[in-house]
Amino acid sequence: MRARVRLVTWGTVLGVGVALIGVGVGVGALLPLPTRAQGPGSGSSAGPVAAFTVEPGSPDINTEVVLDASASRNAVRYEWDLDGDGDVDVLTREPRVVWLFDEDGSYTLVLRVTDEQGRQATASQTLVVRSAPVRVRRAIETPLAPNRVPAGSAFQVTVTIDVLETVNGLGLDEDPPPGWRVSGGGGGEAGGAAFKGAEAQWLWFRTLQPGETVTVVYGVTVPRGTAPDVYEIQGVVSSFSPRFQIAIPGDRAVRVF
Repeated sequence: MRARVRLVTWGTVLGVGVALIGVGVGVGALLPLPTRAQGPGSGSSAGPVAAFTVEPGSPDINTEVVLDASASRNAVRYEWDLDGDGDVDVLTREPRVVWLFDEDGSYTLVLRVTDEQGRQATASQTLVVRSAPVRVRRAIETPLAPNRVPAGSAFQVTVTIDVLETVNGLGLDEDPPPGWRVSGGGGGEAGGAAFKGAEAQWLWFRTLQPGETVTVVYGVTVPRGTAPDVYEIQGVVSSFSPRFQIAIPGDRAVRVF
């Protein structure tokens, strides 16, 4: 199945429709799914062994999927084909990537690893991605890439919501670090949302129909004197009908210096 996918980790990306962000991902115990592997034997002299886990095992289009090839052996390069079309979507020297699937459906995930001698091995799994009433993504644009901003300056945040089912009472609630000021929340293609600046909240009182896209663009100012560190913006999209609450995936980390 051919579908657009988005990357949310570091690596070298081959293909179209992917977005890189500098986000540290904390992952708990990863449960292995059945894996089909081909390649040389398990001994290091025989070459590399490909193996990976997928978490969660039943994601939807708003779930960040962790693909972890740490169980592979003797690998120095990892190539991922994440839609089974034979093309490499991600090429990296790190064993772990985090991926967002923009469309629901069944995907064949293929990992190919290479060792220092150029020998290769592969492993594959099938992953079924579920749909959702909306597809939501956050993007952060800072003065310096990747997502770096000096204390006392501002940066821009864009939240895009694609409506896939009829939705009533859609709400967006963003939560920047304490003391960070949000401004200009009426910008973008917000579709008539009511903006409550003090709480960084948006509410759509009208019914939103499948095929509509609403985009909220707002600015965030980092207070002067903010200690250098990595900070996160958290947020949710919710609805009265149908009932749902979705943690917003995509960009969330900002490094202050």
